[in-house]
Amino acid sequence: MGAMAYDSGGRTVVIGEAERAAFASHYDERTEVGWCLYGTTSETHVRIDEVVPAAPVGQEPERVTSTCLPETAGQLLAGETTALLGTVHSTPATTRAN
Repeated sequence: MGAMAYDSGGRTVVIGEAERAAFASHYDERTEVGWCLYGTTSETHVRIDEVVPAAPVGQEPERVTSTCLPETAGQLLAGETTALLGTVHSTPATTRAN
C-alpha cells in the first residue's frame, strides 16, 4: 500500500510503496538530495509511477543543483509513456551552536 495526498488543484496524488521507498534508499540527512518524479496525470489524479535520483550537476555550500535530463532522455529513447511530473529535494539537517 502506498499513500495518497492532494495537490494545490485538489487532485488526488497517488504514490505506491515501492516509489515511496525510493526516497529512503537515497536519502542522506547531511546533504541535499534530489529526485525526479515520473508518472501520469488526469483532471482528478496525479500518479507517481517512478522516483529516480536526480543527477547532480553543481554544488554550492548550501545547495545542490540537479537535473532530470539524463533520466528523461533515457525514458524517451526507450519509448516509455510516463512523463516527468517534476522534482523534489531534501533539506539537510542543520544543527545550531548555542
